[in-house]
Amino acid sequence: MCHMFTSRPLWAAVFRKTGLLLGVMVVLACPRSVLAESSRPRIEEDFDDGAFDKVLWAIERVGARADPVNQRLRILVPPGPGGRPAVGMQAQFRIEGDFAIRADYAIASARQPEKEWINIEIFIEGSDGRAAVIRTIHAKEGSGYSLWYEPASAQEANGAWKQVAAEDASGSLCLERTADRLRFQIAGPADQELRELGSVAFGKEAITGLVFRVVVPETRFPVEVSFDSIEVEADRLVEPPRPSGSMFGRAAWFGAIVLLLIAGAAAVWYWKSRPSPAN
Repeated sequence: MCHMFTSRPLWAAVFRKTGLLLGVMVVLACPRSVLAESSRPRIEEDFDDGAFDKVLWAIERVGARADPVNQRLRILVPPGPGGRPAVGMQAQFRIEGDFAIRADYAIASARQPEKEWINIEIFIEGSDGRAAVIRTIHAKEGSGYSLWYEPASAQEANGAWKQVAAEDASGSLCLERTADRLRFQIAGPADQELRELGSVAFGKEAITGLVFRVVVPETRFPVEVSFDSIEVEADRLVEPPRPSGSMFGRAAWFGAIVLLLIAGAAAVWYWKSRPSPAN
């Protein structure tokens, strides 16, 4: 998503005195937080060229494969015992305030297990508790969508679980919080819009854990699932610092570039506005 900037005096002066090209260079040199003042920040991951932002995400794939390929995260879990760790992509940033978290999924191969369930989830946790919106293949309840909420141990709120039947091989999952209300939303391949599966009173504290994951029980067959079009939008997204190969961090380099461009703009302005020599 493109963001408009709102700091008119500096930018207007640069454009007016030095022309379009230098003004564009200054805008491109600014950190994302500067350019995102007019709308909520957003993080998108579409796995272009089989890559992903390794500062914002970490892939968990113990005993399985999770590879970004062909604009999707392909997860392949081989046959094996129960109790295996979930496989997927974990956020390395914190989410504050209202938010919307969405991802598309596709099931290439997954048979109904003999015990427990196969879950394709958007999972979140924080001091208010844990929750997930899920495309599930359940040993007893069958195939469908479900919501799950477990409050923090210090709270008195009741947990929640609900499942509706569905056989979708692809679709969308979404968690959305407004104030303290958390909504679980789903969409099948034929749906034009997300529809609400349910909602709970969740709380307003920061989300410190977010995982797009696949949970697989004991199974005699492989499970292949993919995520794509991942979007996280929130009032505030607190990202980790980015590594640098020198003594300067990214913010310092941006600041140095902006200062150099401003100095260059001042020199150009002085040269253009100096008095003409007498003939």
